[in-house]
Amino acid sequence: MIKRRKPRPFVDIPTASMGDVAFNLISFFLVCSTVAQESGVKIELPKAAELANLGKPPAVVVTLDNQADIRLQGQLVGIQDLELKLELLLAQAKNPQAKKIYFKCDRGLDRRRFEPVIETLAKTGATIVMSGERTGGNPPRSSK
Repeated sequence: MIKRRKPRPFVDIPTASMGDVAFNLISFFLVCSTVAQESGVKIELPKAAELANLGKPPAVVVTLDNQADIRLQGQLVGIQDLELKLELLLAQAKNPQAKKIYFKCDRGLDRRRFEPVIETLAKTGATIVMSGERTGGNPPRSSK
């Protein structure tokens, strides 16, 4: 005697909210990654007529505010600790092109205040990328 199989019930998996969940996750990670790069310090960037467009900024950010406070990745550091901490961060870079430092300096600072910081950045051997604001109407040129 042949046994008849019972027909399996068709189970419909609800996928209507999957798009909403994916959208919320993408939005969350975009907001968090943008916030992680900014230190929250108000800086007036230097102005220049011609600037290159970087595309994606480097992962290591050094900021020098109008009080000459040095911040590495948003954390306050002294000039003595800066080189060591930078070398530790740059050692994690997998390729030489990732060894870039994004340097933001307030335009009101005297050169005696920011030159020691630039010299310390140069000692690490990484490429220093400086930021600024465009004054003219020329479009930014590509850095390629």
